[in-house]
Amino acid sequence: AAQAAQAAQAAQAAQAAQAAQAAQAAQAAQAAQAVQAAQAIPTQLSLSQFEEFVLPHLPARGRGPQPKLSWHQTFNYILKALYLGCQWKELPIEKGPDGLPEIHFTRIYHAFRRLVEHGTIDAVFRGSVSVLHQRGRLDLSVIHGDGTTTTAKKGGDNLGFSGHKHVKGDKVVSFCDRNCNVGAPFIAAPGNCNESTLLPKALKNLTEVARILGINLVRSVLSLDGVYDSRLNRKAVFN
Repeated sequence: AAQAAQAAQAAQAAQAAQAAQAAQAAQAAQAAQAVQAAQAIPTQLSLSQFEEFVLPHLPARGRGPQPKLSWHQTFNYILKALYLGCQWKELPIEKGPDGLPEIHFTRIYHAFRRLVEHGTIDAVFRGSVSVLHQRGRLDLSVIHGDGTTTTAKKGGDNLGFSGHKHVKGDKVVSFCDRNCNVGAPFIAAPGNCNESTLLPKALKNLTEVARILGINLVRSVLSLDGVYDSRLNRKAVFN
Protein backbone atom coordinates (compact mmCIF):
# COMPACT_ATOMS: atom_id res chain seq x y z
CA ALA A 1 0.00 0.00 0.00
CA ALA A 2 2.87 2.38 0.87
CA GLN A 3 4.60 1.62 -2.41
CA ALA A 4 1.38 2.24 -4.34
CA ALA A 5 0.91 5.58 -2.58
CA GLN A 6 4.49 6.58 -3.38
CA ALA A 7 4.00 5.60 -7.04
CA ALA A 8 0.80 7.65 -7.21
CA GLN A 9 2.54 10.66 -5.68
CA ALA A 10 5.41 10.32 -8.15
CA ALA A 11 2.96 10.12 -11.07
CA GLN A 12 1.14 13.23 -9.85
CA ALA A 13 4.44 15.09 -9.47
CA ALA A 14 5.47 14.10 -13.00
CA GLN A 15 2.12 15.25 -14.39
CA ALA A 16 2.44 18.57 -12.55
CA ALA A 17 5.95 19.07 -13.92
CA GLN A 18 4.76 18.31 -17.45
CA ALA A 19 1.86 20.75 -17.06
CA ALA A 20 4.24 23.45 -15.81
CA GLN A 21 6.59 22.86 -18.74
CA ALA A 22 3.67 23.02 -21.19
CA ALA A 23 2.47 26.30 -19.63
CA GLN A 24 5.97 27.79 -19.86
CA ALA A 25 6.26 26.70 -23.50
CA ALA A 26 2.86 28.25 -24.29
CA GLN A 27 3.87 31.52 -22.62
CA ALA A 28 7.14 31.59 -24.54
CA ALA A 29 5.29 30.95 -27.83
CA GLN A 30 2.82 33.75 -27.08
CA ALA A 31 5.68 36.12 -26.25
CA ALA A 32 7.47 35.22 -29.48
CA GLN A 33 4.27 35.78 -31.48
CA ALA A 34 3.77 39.15 -29.79
CA VAL A 35 7.33 40.23 -30.64
CA GLN A 36 6.92 39.03 -34.22
CA ALA A 37 3.60 40.86 -34.55
CA ALA A 38 5.15 44.04 -33.16
CA GLN A 39 8.01 43.89 -35.68
CA ALA A 40 5.89 42.92 -38.68
CA ILE A 41 4.78 45.39 -41.34
CA PRO A 42 1.22 46.42 -40.43
CA THR A 43 -1.33 45.32 -43.02
CA GLN A 44 -4.44 45.93 -40.92
CA LEU A 45 -5.18 48.41 -38.16
CA SER A 46 -7.66 47.85 -35.38
CA LEU A 47 -10.32 50.49 -34.84
CA SER A 48 -8.51 51.85 -31.79
CA GLN A 49 -5.20 52.09 -33.70
CA PHE A 50 -6.94 53.81 -36.60
CA GLU A 51 -8.59 56.35 -34.30
CA GLU A 52 -5.27 57.05 -32.58
CA PHE A 53 -2.93 57.37 -35.55
CA VAL A 54 -5.00 58.06 -38.69
CA LEU A 55 -8.35 59.63 -37.81
CA PRO A 56 -6.97 62.99 -36.57
CA HIS A 57 -5.24 63.58 -39.93
CA LEU A 58 -8.04 62.65 -42.35
CA PRO A 59 -9.28 65.30 -44.80
CA ALA A 60 -12.71 66.82 -44.27
CA ARG A 61 -15.54 64.99 -46.01
CA GLY A 62 -16.87 66.78 -49.09
CA ARG A 63 -20.23 66.69 -50.75
CA GLY A 64 -21.76 63.56 -52.17
CA PRO A 65 -23.46 60.38 -51.06
CA GLN A 66 -22.40 58.54 -47.94
CA PRO A 67 -19.67 55.99 -48.77
CA LYS A 68 -20.49 52.31 -48.32
CA LEU A 69 -17.34 51.60 -46.31
CA SER A 70 -15.86 53.57 -43.46
CA TRP A 71 -12.45 55.22 -43.66
CA HIS A 72 -11.17 52.51 -41.33
CA GLN A 73 -12.05 49.72 -43.79
CA THR A 74 -10.83 51.71 -46.80
CA PHE A 75 -7.50 52.48 -45.11
CA ASN A 76 -6.96 48.80 -44.34
CA TYR A 77 -7.48 48.03 -48.04
CA ILE A 78 -4.86 50.68 -48.86
CA LEU A 79 -2.39 49.08 -46.42
CA LYS A 80 -3.01 45.67 -47.98
CA ALA A 81 -2.40 47.03 -51.50
CA LEU A 82 0.85 48.69 -50.43
CA TYR A 83 2.01 45.51 -48.69
CA LEU A 84 1.16 43.18 -51.57
CA GLY A 85 2.57 45.49 -54.24
CA CYS A 86 -0.08 44.30 -56.69
CA GLN A 87 -2.05 46.29 -59.24
CA TRP A 88 -5.09 47.99 -57.78
CA LYS A 89 -7.45 45.91 -59.91
CA GLU A 90 -5.86 42.73 -58.49
CA LEU A 91 -6.45 43.75 -54.86
CA PRO A 92 -8.50 41.03 -53.06
CA ILE A 93 -11.76 42.63 -51.92
CA GLU A 94 -14.34 41.03 -49.66
CA LYS A 95 -17.77 40.17 -51.07
CA GLY A 96 -20.92 41.90 -49.88
CA PRO A 97 -24.30 40.28 -49.08
CA ASP A 98 -25.22 40.49 -52.77
CA GLY A 99 -22.15 38.48 -53.78
CA LEU A 100 -20.43 41.48 -55.37
CA PRO A 101 -17.24 43.23 -54.13
CA GLU A 102 -18.11 45.55 -51.25
CA ILE A 103 -16.15 48.38 -52.89
CA HIS A 104 -14.66 48.98 -56.33
CA PHE A 105 -10.88 49.11 -56.53
CA THR A 106 -10.98 52.55 -58.20
CA ARG A 107 -12.57 54.03 -55.07
CA ILE A 108 -9.71 52.65 -52.98
CA TYR A 109 -7.18 54.11 -55.40
CA HIS A 110 -8.84 57.54 -55.41
CA ALA A 111 -8.99 57.47 -51.60
CA PHE A 112 -5.26 56.74 -51.52
CA ARG A 113 -4.49 59.60 -53.93
CA ARG A 114 -6.61 61.94 -51.83
CA LEU A 115 -4.70 61.00 -48.66
CA VAL A 116 -1.36 61.55 -50.41
CA GLU A 117 -2.34 64.94 -51.84
CA HIS A 118 -3.81 66.07 -48.52
CA GLY A 119 -0.60 65.13 -46.66
CA THR A 120 -2.35 62.54 -44.51
CA ILE A 121 0.25 59.82 -45.14
CA ASP A 122 3.12 62.10 -44.07
CA ALA A 123 1.16 63.26 -41.01
CA VAL A 124 0.45 59.66 -39.97
CA PHE A 125 4.14 58.82 -40.30
CA ARG A 126 5.20 61.81 -38.20
CA GLY A 127 2.55 60.92 -35.61
CA SER A 128 3.86 57.37 -35.29
CA VAL A 129 7.44 58.63 -34.85
CA SER A 130 6.17 61.09 -32.22
CA VAL A 131 4.50 58.26 -30.28
CA LEU A 132 7.76 56.28 -30.32
CA HIS A 133 9.60 59.35 -29.05
CA GLN A 134 7.08 60.01 -26.26
CA ARG A 135 7.21 56.38 -25.11
CA GLY A 136 11.01 56.37 -24.98
CA ARG A 137 11.37 53.78 -27.74
CA LEU A 138 13.17 56.06 -30.21
CA ASP A 139 16.96 55.96 -29.78
CA LEU A 140 18.57 58.48 -32.15
CA SER A 141 21.96 58.50 -30.46
CA VAL A 142 23.15 56.55 -33.53
CA ILE A 143 21.33 56.95 -36.85
CA HIS A 144 21.95 54.33 -39.51
CA GLY A 145 21.51 55.31 -43.15
CA ASP A 146 21.64 53.03 -46.16
CA GLY A 147 20.16 52.52 -49.60
CA THR A 148 18.70 49.51 -51.34
CA THR A 149 17.34 48.59 -54.75
CA THR A 150 13.87 47.04 -55.03
CA THR A 151 13.26 44.77 -58.01
CA ALA A 152 10.20 45.44 -60.17
CA LYS A 153 9.92 42.47 -62.51
CA LYS A 154 6.56 43.47 -63.97
CA GLY A 155 7.21 47.16 -64.49
CA GLY A 156 5.99 50.27 -62.75
CA ASP A 157 6.85 53.94 -62.27
CA ASN A 158 10.19 55.51 -61.39
CA LEU A 159 12.23 52.52 -62.59
CA GLY A 160 15.76 52.11 -63.95
CA PHE A 161 18.22 49.30 -64.62
CA SER A 162 20.95 48.93 -62.00
CA GLY A 163 24.15 47.71 -63.64
CA HIS A 164 25.64 46.87 -60.24
CA LYS A 165 22.69 44.78 -59.02
CA HIS A 166 21.73 43.59 -62.54
CA VAL A 167 18.05 44.24 -61.83
CA LYS A 168 15.42 46.72 -62.96
CA GLY A 169 13.69 48.58 -60.17
CA ASP A 170 13.85 51.64 -57.97
CA LYS A 171 16.26 52.75 -55.26
CA VAL A 172 15.47 54.12 -51.81
CA VAL A 173 17.57 55.72 -49.07
CA SER A 174 16.30 55.48 -45.50
CA PHE A 175 17.36 56.26 -41.93
CA CYS A 176 16.62 54.20 -38.83
CA ASP A 177 17.54 54.46 -35.16
CA ARG A 178 19.32 51.89 -32.97
CA ASN A 179 16.02 50.01 -32.48
CA CYS A 180 15.45 49.74 -36.25
CA ASN A 181 12.64 52.32 -36.20
CA VAL A 182 12.45 54.27 -39.45
CA GLY A 183 12.90 57.93 -38.57
CA ALA A 184 12.23 59.71 -41.87
CA PRO A 185 10.34 59.13 -45.13
CA PHE A 186 12.17 57.26 -47.86
CA ILE A 187 13.79 59.01 -50.79
CA ALA A 188 12.99 57.07 -53.98
CA ALA A 189 14.74 57.24 -57.36
CA PRO A 190 15.21 55.01 -60.44
CA GLY A 191 17.45 52.01 -59.92
CA ASN A 192 20.21 53.41 -62.15
CA CYS A 193 20.60 56.51 -59.95
CA ASN A 194 23.67 56.81 -57.72
CA GLU A 195 22.41 56.72 -54.16
CA SER A 196 25.14 59.09 -53.00
CA THR A 197 23.29 61.98 -54.66
CA LEU A 198 20.13 61.12 -52.71
CA LEU A 199 21.66 61.65 -49.28
CA PRO A 200 21.08 65.45 -49.01
CA LYS A 201 17.35 65.01 -49.72
CA ALA A 202 17.14 62.14 -47.22
CA LEU A 203 18.92 64.24 -44.57
CA LYS A 204 16.49 67.08 -45.23
CA ASN A 205 13.56 64.75 -44.52
CA LEU A 206 15.22 63.52 -41.32
CA THR A 207 15.94 67.00 -39.97
CA GLU A 208 12.45 68.19 -40.94
CA VAL A 209 10.80 65.39 -38.96
CA ALA A 210 13.11 66.07 -36.00
CA ARG A 211 12.31 69.80 -36.12
CA ILE A 212 8.55 69.26 -36.21
CA LEU A 213 8.66 66.79 -33.32
CA GLY A 214 11.17 68.80 -31.28
CA ILE A 215 13.94 66.16 -31.37
CA ASN A 216 17.52 67.34 -30.91
CA LEU A 217 20.00 65.67 -33.29
CA VAL A 218 23.09 67.70 -32.29
CA ARG A 219 24.84 64.84 -30.47
CA SER A 220 23.59 62.07 -32.78
CA VAL A 221 26.12 59.93 -34.67
CA LEU A 222 25.34 59.25 -38.35
CA SER A 223 26.50 55.84 -39.61
CA LEU A 224 26.86 55.58 -43.41
CA ASP A 225 28.61 53.46 -46.02
CA GLY A 226 31.70 54.70 -47.83
CA VAL A 227 29.66 55.24 -51.00
CA TYR A 228 28.24 58.41 -49.45
CA ASP A 229 31.67 59.94 -48.82
CA SER A 230 31.82 63.12 -50.87
CA ARG A 231 32.43 66.79 -50.26
CA LEU A 232 28.78 67.70 -50.80
CA ASN A 233 27.53 64.97 -48.47
CA ARG A 234 30.02 65.82 -45.72
CA LYS A 235 28.87 69.43 -45.90
CA ALA A 236 25.22 68.30 -45.69
CA VAL A 237 25.94 66.08 -42.67
CA PHE A 238 27.90 68.64 -40.63
CA ASN A 239 25.49 71.48 -41.43
